[in-house]
Amino acid sequence: MPDHNDPLAMRVVYQLPNMDQIVVRKDVLYKSVECDDLKMDVYYPQDMQRESPQKLRAAVLLVHGGATPEQVEHIKDTTLYESWGQLLAAAGFVTVMFKHRSYGGYTTIPEAGSDVDDLVTYVRAHGAELGIDGDALCLFAFSGGSLAGLRTALRGAPAY
Repeated sequence: MPDHNDPLAMRVVYQLPNMDQIVVRKDVLYKSVECDDLKMDVYYPQDMQRESPQKLRAAVLLVHGGATPEQVEHIKDTTLYESWGQLLAAAGFVTVMFKHRSYGGYTTIPEAGSDVDDLVTYVRAHGAELGIDGDALCLFAFSGGSLAGLRTALRGAPAY
């Protein structure tokens, strides 16, 4: 039974067939900072395994909300975000769930935003090996994650 006092322990309510059969590529390093490795998990639609050659897909990048440093350490592995990755992949999107630095107390918002910027840059640069169309990305920000996600989405035109 999920702990209803801990939203990170709860699954997304909406379900699609075969959500539990999604293929996940775990712990892909996208950035190292301050003695910390920032990693992402990539959730793939089930039908991508049958495509040959594999076509690149649009991707949804999930930007987690604010959390304590203890929660952020394993946030991409929580039931809540794993179920979002499964749901979106079952709907046909490659989905990326990643850890960015915490901004508890709103002291590191620029650093968290920088992590989102760097994730987008990484996904675009490695799109072919990830099965992602780097020109078809969606940022899906949760709660306080909108501070970091919108910063990335609304900044000036990047070099690419």
